[in-house]
Amino acid sequence: MNHKRLVDSEFIEKYNEGLSHQELSAYFGVSPTTIQVYVKRLKLSKREIIDKIDKERLTKLWNHGHSASEIGREFGLCGTTIIRIARKMGSKSEE
Repeated sequence: MNHKRLVDSEFIEKYNEGLSHQELSAYFGVSPTTIQVYVKRLKLSKREIIDKIDKERLTKLWNHGHSASEIGREFGLCGTTIIRIARKMGSKSEE
């Protein structure tokens, strides 16, 4: 894994450019958990992913029995985020 030193100003810049946690993870060569820690430490505002996600596609995958983890991989998100989005959309959210 390519490790790039995490510099707060560069992290904030990339985050504000709209890079996803997975994209930030790949860019800096760290785990998505490390990205979450930085977001919290730097007190960056949470992004409402639900506004940017293709809800029709998510619903179709969900209704065809795909797990939250599988759907998450399709969207570049974790399964937990998919469950949270599904709940906000009013879908059944149990795997």
